Amino acid sequence: METAQINYLTMVEATEIIFGRYTTTWSPLGAFAAEVASVRSIYETITGHSLTQLVESGPVTDAKDTAKKALATLASELGGKASVLAEILGDLPAAALLNQSYSDIYYATDADARDYSANLLKAATGLDSADLLNYGVTDKDLTDLTAALETYKNKMGTPRAAIVEHKAATDQLPALFDGLRTAFSRLDRLAPSFRTSAPAFLAAYEAARIIVDRAATHAAPPAKPTKPA
Repeated sequence: METAQINYLTMVEATEIIFGRYTTTWSPLGAFAAEVASVRSIYETITGHSLTQLVESGPVTDAKDTAKKALATLASELGGKASVLAEILGDLPAAALLNQSYSDIYYATDADARDYSANLLKAATGLDSADLLNYGVTDKDLTDLTAALETYKNKMGTPRAAIVEHKAATDQLPALFDGLRTAFSRLDRLAPSFRTSAPAFLAAYEAARIIVDRAATHAAPPAKPTKPA
């Protein structure tokens, strides 16, 4: 979220405090109440999007990479041992499927890493479990590899999904802030209705409507409040 948008939301939050404090004052004026409801609705939507924007693809990508490393480790170790058995049995196609190194799997594309591991697992489970045990491959090894493959498959699409979700939320923000500005423009024009009946509320509302320009860096001197839009 941009600094100007954050500054605007700070103003919205300040006015919400005033709206809450003077609810019985402004609520009888139907038009004013309708715009307050609009502000609250849009603000709730924006803050929901801002939380979505915090979901960066980096941590998700890291989780997928961790799953891929675990898969490559288990598959290469199990496959290496099982490939010896396949060679002894003369099943060269199975031996070729099983003999995948860590690098073969980890540095492959996501889809290829999945397929290499799936084919390796299928070849391993096609061998006799008692024979596999003699070559150091246990039932637990097969179960662990199956679980690692499923975990990796579930992580494959998540980094891209996070990027798409982030972009969708960001793209909607300008229209939402336009909606806030429209609602506040109407509130500003309706607010003088309280000049005589509720001057304290009007003064508090006008003070809350001042937007303070908080710069993105602390190097610059504090900016003066600007006229609300």
